[in-house]
Amino acid sequence: HADSTGLFSASSVRLRSFDLTIPVCSFDVSHLLDDDSLELFALSKKSKKLYKYKVPADSNPKDEIGVLPFQSEHKGNEFRGGNVLLSPHNRWIVTCSSDGSVAARLTGSL
Repeated sequence: HADSTGLFSASSVRLRSFDLTIPVCSFDVSHLLDDDSLELFALSKKSKKLYKYKVPADSNPKDEIGVLPFQSEHKGNEFRGGNVLLSPHNRWIVTCSSDGSVAARLTGSL
Protein backbone atom coordinates (compact mmCIF):
# COMPACT_ATOMS: atom_id res chain seq x y z
CA HIS A 1 0.00 0.00 0.00
CA ALA A 2 2.99 2.35 0.34
CA ASP A 3 4.98 3.85 -2.49
CA SER A 4 8.79 4.07 -2.74
CA THR A 5 8.87 7.14 -0.45
CA GLY A 6 6.97 5.30 2.30
CA LEU A 7 3.75 7.25 1.75
CA PHE A 8 0.40 5.64 1.06
CA SER A 9 -0.34 5.25 -2.63
CA ALA A 10 -3.33 7.18 -3.97
CA SER A 11 -5.12 3.95 -4.86
CA SER A 12 -5.05 2.68 -1.25
CA VAL A 13 -6.66 5.71 0.43
CA ARG A 14 -10.01 7.46 0.05
CA LEU A 15 -8.71 10.82 -1.07
CA ARG A 16 -11.09 13.76 -0.69
CA SER A 17 -10.49 17.24 -2.02
CA PHE A 18 -12.48 20.28 -0.96
CA ASP A 19 -12.18 23.93 0.03
CA LEU A 20 -13.40 25.32 3.32
CA THR A 21 -15.58 28.43 3.52
CA ILE A 22 -13.07 30.21 5.80
CA PRO A 23 -9.27 30.25 6.03
CA VAL A 24 -8.09 28.06 8.91
CA CYS A 25 -4.83 27.76 10.77
CA SER A 26 -5.40 24.32 12.31
CA PHE A 27 -7.85 21.43 12.02
CA ASP A 28 -8.42 17.87 13.14
CA VAL A 29 -10.67 15.15 11.70
CA SER A 30 -12.81 12.85 13.81
CA HIS A 31 -13.64 9.19 13.33
CA LEU A 32 -16.37 7.96 11.02
CA LEU A 33 -19.87 8.82 12.15
CA ASP A 34 -22.82 6.42 11.93
CA ASP A 35 -23.47 7.45 8.32
CA ASP A 36 -19.77 7.03 7.32
CA SER A 37 -19.25 10.79 7.15
CA LEU A 38 -16.43 12.59 8.96
CA GLU A 39 -16.46 15.59 11.28
CA LEU A 40 -13.76 18.19 10.85
CA PHE A 41 -13.03 20.81 13.53
CA ALA A 42 -11.08 23.90 12.47
CA LEU A 43 -9.81 27.11 14.07
CA SER A 44 -10.28 30.23 12.00
CA LYS A 45 -7.25 32.16 10.90
CA LYS A 46 -9.14 35.48 10.90
CA SER A 47 -11.57 35.24 13.82
CA LYS A 48 -11.68 33.75 17.30
CA LYS A 49 -14.03 30.96 16.23
CA LEU A 50 -13.98 27.18 16.14
CA TYR A 51 -15.87 25.70 13.19
CA LYS A 52 -17.39 22.27 12.77
CA TYR A 53 -17.71 20.76 9.28
CA LYS A 54 -19.26 17.52 8.09
CA VAL A 55 -17.51 15.74 5.24
CA PRO A 56 -20.14 13.67 3.42
CA ALA A 57 -19.57 9.99 2.77
CA ASP A 58 -21.90 9.66 -0.18
CA SER A 59 -19.67 11.41 -2.73
CA ASN A 60 -17.34 9.53 -5.02
CA PRO A 61 -13.84 9.72 -3.46
CA LYS A 62 -12.37 10.54 -6.88
CA ASP A 63 -14.68 13.53 -7.31
CA GLU A 64 -13.97 16.87 -5.73
CA ILE A 65 -16.56 17.87 -3.15
CA GLY A 66 -16.01 21.55 -3.91
CA VAL A 67 -16.63 24.10 -1.17
CA LEU A 68 -17.55 22.56 2.15
CA PRO A 69 -19.80 24.87 4.22
CA PHE A 70 -19.43 24.81 8.00
CA GLN A 71 -22.11 23.12 10.03
CA SER A 72 -21.77 25.26 13.17
CA GLU A 73 -19.51 27.88 14.70
CA HIS A 74 -18.43 28.10 18.32
CA LYS A 75 -16.47 30.38 20.58
CA GLY A 76 -12.75 29.77 20.28
CA ASN A 77 -9.92 31.08 22.42
CA GLU A 78 -9.26 34.72 23.30
CA PHE A 79 -6.69 35.19 20.52
CA ARG A 80 -6.96 34.23 16.85
CA GLY A 81 -5.20 31.17 15.54
CA GLY A 82 -3.78 28.30 17.52
CA ASN A 83 -4.13 24.55 17.32
CA VAL A 84 -6.93 21.98 17.49
CA LEU A 85 -6.52 18.46 18.82
CA LEU A 86 -9.10 15.69 19.26
CA SER A 87 -8.66 13.05 21.93
CA PRO A 88 -7.99 9.51 20.66
CA HIS A 89 -11.57 8.46 21.47
CA ASN A 90 -12.98 11.67 19.83
CA ARG A 91 -14.91 12.68 22.95
CA TRP A 92 -12.85 15.77 23.79
CA ILE A 93 -11.58 18.61 21.64
CA VAL A 94 -8.78 20.85 22.90
CA THR A 95 -7.88 24.24 21.45
CA CYS A 96 -4.90 26.35 22.38
CA SER A 97 -3.91 29.86 21.31
CA SER A 98 -0.68 31.79 20.94
CA ASP A 99 -0.96 33.23 24.46
CA GLY A 100 -0.85 29.70 25.93
CA SER A 101 -4.50 29.49 26.93
CA VAL A 102 -6.12 26.09 26.53
CA ALA A 103 -9.80 25.21 26.27
CA ALA A 104 -11.14 21.65 26.48
CA ARG A 105 -14.73 20.71 25.69
CA LEU A 106 -16.83 17.68 24.90
CA THR A 107 -17.28 17.15 21.17
CA GLY A 108 -20.91 16.21 21.82
CA SER A 109 -21.56 19.73 23.10
CA LEU A 110 -20.58 21.28 19.76
